[in-house]
Amino acid sequence: MTRASFFFRFSKKWIELLCLVLLFGWAFFLFTRYFSFFLNEFTILKQAFSVPYGFSLPLNAQWLPAFWFFLKITGTALAIGFVTFRLGFFLRKWLRFTAPNRLMGWAIDFGLGVFLIDLLWLGLGFNQLWYTSILWFCFGFLFLVCVIEKAVHFSALSRKGVGIPDWPYGFLAIAGLAYWLFSFLHGLLPETHTDGLNYHLGTPCYWLMRHGIRNFTSYYEGFPYGGELFLSTGYLFQGTEAAKLLNVLVFGVCTLAAAGWAQDAGGKNAGWLAFGLTLTSPLLALVSWTTQIESFLVLFSILFFYGLYRLIKTDAFNTFGSEILLTGLWGGMTLSVKYTGILGVGVGLLLFPFFFKESKIPFKKKNYFILLILILMVDAVWLLKNWIFVGNPLAPYFKHLFYGNSALWWNVDIEDVNPDPWHWYRLVWTSVMSKPSLYSFAGPLVLLFIPVVFLFRTENREWKWVGWSLAVLCPICLMFLTILKFHLPEIILFYIFCSVLFTGQKSRYWGKFIALSALVSAIFCFPYLAGMSAFYYSGLPIWTARENHDQYLERRLPYYESCEFVSKNLPQESRLLLIGAEDVYFDRPSYQDWEFFNRLFQTAGSVSEAFSRVRQAGFTHVVLNLSRLKLTNSYLNFTLSPAQWRLFDDYFRRGLEPVYEKGPVAIFRICSQLKPKGDPSPVDPFLFCSQPASRFLAAQEAGDLARAQLYLNQAVQLYPFSDYWKTQQKRLRDKKSKKRMSKLLPDN
Repeated sequence: MTRASFFFRFSKKWIELLCLVLLFGWAFFLFTRYFSFFLNEFTILKQAFSVPYGFSLPLNAQWLPAFWFFLKITGTALAIGFVTFRLGFFLRKWLRFTAPNRLMGWAIDFGLGVFLIDLLWLGLGFNQLWYTSILWFCFGFLFLVCVIEKAVHFSALSRKGVGIPDWPYGFLAIAGLAYWLFSFLHGLLPETHTDGLNYHLGTPCYWLMRHGIRNFTSYYEGFPYGGELFLSTGYLFQGTEAAKLLNVLVFGVCTLAAAGWAQDAGGKNAGWLAFGLTLTSPLLALVSWTTQIESFLVLFSILFFYGLYRLIKTDAFNTFGSEILLTGLWGGMTLSVKYTGILGVGVGLLLFPFFFKESKIPFKKKNYFILLILILMVDAVWLLKNWIFVGNPLAPYFKHLFYGNSALWWNVDIEDVNPDPWHWYRLVWTSVMSKPSLYSFAGPLVLLFIPVVFLFRTENREWKWVGWSLAVLCPICLMFLTILKFHLPEIILFYIFCSVLFTGQKSRYWGKFIALSALVSAIFCFPYLAGMSAFYYSGLPIWTARENHDQYLERRLPYYESCEFVSKNLPQESRLLLIGAEDVYFDRPSYQDWEFFNRLFQTAGSVSEAFSRVRQAGFTHVVLNLSRLKLTNSYLNFTLSPAQWRLFDDYFRRGLEPVYEKGPVAIFRICSQLKPKGDPSPVDPFLFCSQPASRFLAAQEAGDLARAQLYLNQAVQLYPFSDYWKTQQKRLRDKKSKKRMSKLLPDN
């Protein structure tokens, strides 16, 4: 060994050691900065240990019904998952696609199964055949076929094992399994999340009530429902709990896909590191607790980028085959889940041709064009549905380019985008380091990994493509999407990239240090995650059999008792208009349109015209839930003029008759004909559905009398005909006067 080579090897080790020291310092700074915030959040942390009924054990008689109920939920979800895997396996076998390892094989099978089940729902739905008997027969037949096939054939296409992990990766995997089991417990709870009830399950429930996919005037009619249709399978056979458990299953399959790709590219340790990083992602766990569909977006984004990765790595792009077909299917399914997936699909396709320059394989423009056509074909059903129903195939976006029901949609225009490039990159820090919430609890690992990535260099052509795709995708996504949960696909793709990069180097320290850092982050994040669980979902009474399904919903949903009232007291032919409530738990045909009256009285010229239009719509009752006013985006802030509000108030007194009132929830029967004169005595609850009124209530509840007075004055100007608001104005003045007097009087 020459002196120069010895010096080079010696200096390289010291440089690597110095980098590790700097990385440790960066990790220490990030973790102390991030987790020190938790020390000041005793309110949320103590929720993890608060139990409504204490820690006393329930009676023995309560355990058995709870156990059988949980068994029914779990069995339903497992049966649907089994059918999904086997259907995907049949299709993969027919396409003659060989997975590189077991984990990726399972993920591909599940993705193909979701695609086939969606096709079944769509075929029956557009033919108006969503009848319970037909759906039960179809899925029962598929289950029987899958059971028989599995009993005959036990082999799989791929036999490559996973391998035993080294100790730091194993501990991280164990922590990840704890995260997944905690998510599994949340799948046993009834759905109470607003988005889940509003449209993730609300829209399929509306279609199920009407036996097929139909047009309806709502904010949600233009969304694609590729993920929700699969979750509807669980809702059909059991209820919201099985639908949630299916989402937890998708969370696990995302982990299999990430680990399978990393194992294929970087070996055993890379696979285990990706496995642990994905499972211990707090944000991915949070979205799996409800029927949100970001986990589907993560799964199909991983499969799509893996498909492009395989096309670059192998010679599969030279001729059209199953590789190109599956990649196009994954891209189309990504768009079928959520249109924001176009950012990832677009960037991947845009950079894809540039990495064939170093390859001996010629870039086939014909196959590239076929790939684009396949993506559009898979997503075409939702584009056509939107075009026919809404008049805008890209709803809810770009409404200025299309006509139709465009007044119902918000828009993303160029003026909504911050032009400052530094603002986009600063968002990485501010969004990750912000107060953890249901939409932004990602943990500090993303910020830890970003500078470390620049210490490594890869000569691997396909991983250069992955790295450049992430480098382009992240700032583009930050331009349009500022809510952190919408960035989950690129976060998990970044974890996969880092797993291969950090474990593929000659040094054995980098990957283990990253795994230990991730383990520390997972341990510190879990208590806060448990606190958020107790604060937002409070599931311990159900898990310990202290509450059943109905008791839990009565405690968590203000309007659930009205669902029971409807079930017991209203005729079967009733048709409900829901304002501030969701139709998932109502057993009568209902229509969830929080903006119905806002649109009606913006165009109605008289009370009689408004009354006749409501009758023509076929409604018999109106359900109003004012507790939704507490939400930031409640959609209950009607934008009517004083004259239009007066018309609305007149309609309330002459055209509606109360049949149920409890707390913030009321049910009104729509009269068969207008009353000659309205009763002026009852308070009109619809007058609370304006921005000044709702903000007045919030300020009054917070004890901010100055802001309450400001908004109350605006409400009085908006409702000059209402004595109630004038009385509130007088009471607030008296309260402020007494408060000033109490400050002037000396203490006794």
